[in-house]
Amino acid sequence: MTALRRAEPAARVAWPPLALCAFLVITWALVDGFGNVVYKDTAVRLFLTLMIVLGLQMFSGNSGVLSFGHIAFMAIGAYMSALLTIPPEIKKFTYLSMPSWLGSWILPATLSPLEATLAGAGVATLFALITAAPIVRLAGVEAGIGTLALLIIVYVFDVQTSAITRGTSTQIGVPQTTTFVAVLAWALIFIAVAFAFGAGTLVLSYFAQPRLPDPEKMSAYECGSEPFSDARMPFPVRYYIIAMLFVIFDIEIIFLYPWAVAFDKVVIVGMIEMIIFIVLFVVGYVYAWKKGALEWD
Repeated sequence: MTALRRAEPAARVAWPPLALCAFLVITWALVDGFGNVVYKDTAVRLFLTLMIVLGLQMFSGNSGVLSFGHIAFMAIGAYMSALLTIPPEIKKFTYLSMPSWLGSWILPATLSPLEATLAGAGVATLFALITAAPIVRLAGVEAGIGTLALLIIVYVFDVQTSAITRGTSTQIGVPQTTTFVAVLAWALIFIAVAFAFGAGTLVLSYFAQPRLPDPEKMSAYECGSEPFSDARMPFPVRYYIIAMLFVIFDIEIIFLYPWAVAFDKVVIVGMIEMIIFIVLFVVGYVYAWKKGALEWD
């Protein structure tokens, strides 16, 4: 019984990645055994999306910044690696209007998937270094908005510069080298790396941190104020109501950003839907106001 109690904390930490790995393996076995091409393609996209989400969460969890810029970096790297693997004879008739200074070395280039991936990562890294200087001066919400602006810039460039990116058209001739088993293996590796990174950081900080306790360090900290009573004292419920209302309305406002970016595609239907959304938003605000939820005293 004592051994089980000792193993309980480790089991609580280990079961999420193990359960996720088991889910991926079961999904792969079912789709590979009974699914058709459409199901396999959907599963491959699912595993790729999982790896992207894990990478974004690792950055956001350690930096405290919800970065949309990493999506832009990923898009630049993926585009460049795809462009460098397309056979030259296909690129010559699909990129007829590409500028000569760029096409002179892009069009005849043919790299292996690994070489193209490394080249795409290099281009994305260079772009990240160039744009990092102004963004690193920001923090919190401001940094998130700055990375969102960066993503919008890359999106607009991709859509409007069709001579280089083909705009909204599909890239033709990209070699299909990804297999279902390979994507599963990489997804499992990503899960292991994400778990090891989080657990390793905690373990390393536990052993590497200096331990010089004193009464000031061991005392409770609350925004720099001196603690004056028990931390378990009850708080007025109005504090929690205002906090929840702020979170709800703040998240709803964020939905305006993707709508504004895609406004040229949603046109009248999107405008009507957004008007309905804002009306519901205002009704909720007025209801909370009339109920006195916004009054602090």
